[in-house]
Amino acid sequence: MSLAEQFAVSGSDIVTWQGRTVRAVLRMQVDGGDLLRVSRLTVNRERPQALKLAIDGGELEVSGTRAESIALWSTTAPRDVTIDIHADAPTTVDIWNGWSYGGVDQAWVGNAGLVAQPVDGGYTVQCSDGVGAVDFTDLVVRVDHVKR
Repeated sequence: MSLAEQFAVSGSDIVTWQGRTVRAVLRMQVDGGDLLRVSRLTVNRERPQALKLAIDGGELEVSGTRAESIALWSTTAPRDVTIDIHADAPTTVDIWNGWSYGGVDQAWVGNAGLVAQPVDGGYTVQCSDGVGAVDFTDLVVRVDHVKR
């Protein structure tokens, strides 16, 4: 059974796969004025990979551009990106992985999922895209949460 099928059967966005906690989405609690620093550590070069972020009730700002959701593509985004959080109240940023397959933007299908390892001030996020067998080395990033 694929990770997507396991998420659907469980009715949850968290499942256990081979003893590991796998998420469809990582949710981080943030406040207005906080920063998220994203550093791409490794990436599968076979197909473009993306770390996607969306805020509930606010905006994410990268390089002067604000939006409710952004995609940091391995082919176009810098290795290190700082994201400013604009929100009037405490809120949540959802983080998940995406990839391009045959020129089509994909997410949450096949063996897509992520393993989030807590590290001081954030997470190391290991992503498996939905193509082929589960492989948590398709995209590996560190996401640091900086309170201001």
